[in-house]
Amino acid sequence: MILILAEKNDKSAYRVKEWIDHFQKKSLIIEDDEEIKIKEIGINQEHSYFIIEYQHEEIHSDSITSVWIRRGFFKDGINSRDFTKEFVKILDSNSLSLIHEFLNQEIHIVHFYLYYVLKKKRTLGRIAYPPLNKLIVLEEAVIVGLSIPKTKIVTNKKDLLNFYLENNNKIITKPISDCIQFTAKNKLYSFYTNRIIKSEIALMNNDFLYSLVQNQIDKKFELRIFFFKKKYYSMAVFSQLDKNAKIDSRKFDNFSSTPSIPFNLPDKIQNKLIKLTSNLKIDTGSIDMVVNKHGDYIFLEINPDGMFDMVSVLCNYKIEQDIAKYLIGSSSEQLLDCYKKISERQLNQ
Repeated sequence: MILILAEKNDKSAYRVKEWIDHFQKKSLIIEDDEEIKIKEIGINQEHSYFIIEYQHEEIHSDSITSVWIRRGFFKDGINSRDFTKEFVKILDSNSLSLIHEFLNQEIHIVHFYLYYVLKKKRTLGRIAYPPLNKLIVLEEAVIVGLSIPKTKIVTNKKDLLNFYLENNNKIITKPISDCIQFTAKNKLYSFYTNRIIKSEIALMNNDFLYSLVQNQIDKKFELRIFFFKKKYYSMAVFSQLDKNAKIDSRKFDNFSSTPSIPFNLPDKIQNKLIKLTSNLKIDTGSIDMVVNKHGDYIFLEINPDGMFDMVSVLCNYKIEQDIAKYLIGSSSEQLLDCYKKISERQLNQ
């Protein structure tokens, strides 16, 4: 059985499952809001395993042939506080806090062991902890020979203004960690990459929290690259043609009217990306790059949980089908035989 751990209503996960079903293989999606129960874990001389319960059915780890961690995780609904109620009256708050911390660590170790067992199988994706560090990724990109924007972490107005002037009054800022969205007074707010202008700097406090700034790149076009293992799917997006998307391509007025075409990465760039993802121990994700007006390839960042629907559909790459084939683990001959059986079944209907 192929196990897919996905976030709630992840369309990509279900499209891949449709292909797995098409190839007549068994698969199961467990979404991140669905609870499982850990029934048993065994660590023996012969082999190690676990048994979980999901929707009143037991799943033995031995029955899982491959796993795709697609923005999901195991949720067992256990709360350490449910097991310390009898201590509330006899322990002070510091001692109780230590017990909660201890029990949470016990729970974490058990959860992590499940992923350890799964990692011995055919796998794709990574657990979300620890999160990828953008600053380390940038340095690792330089190590493998990729070009990156001039980058600085600033904490005061003076250093920010100096960086602004050093880069011809054209700099941007973006989150050091992942972007978030939140709602306030029925209005949705999102974190984007934004250009910094001098009038805004004048209004800032003299000191502020760590902030990531980079020189703004005059782009010819940008590249959306999805990869898994050593397969790379690239799309050129001419986002500079949209006034709102010049700085952050997620702010399109009308994406469908923006030219987006399949793109062949130069071997030299792709080989550097393969080395980078290997060094970071990432086997799937989305990479953002831009090509500047001089034809230089500039690496921006990697999202290990990046979306690929747009790249797959607009470029007709059929990424979902390729992921399904990988998870099935069948040879070309086996898949061809499967196609023949499906065709024969359809003809006889």
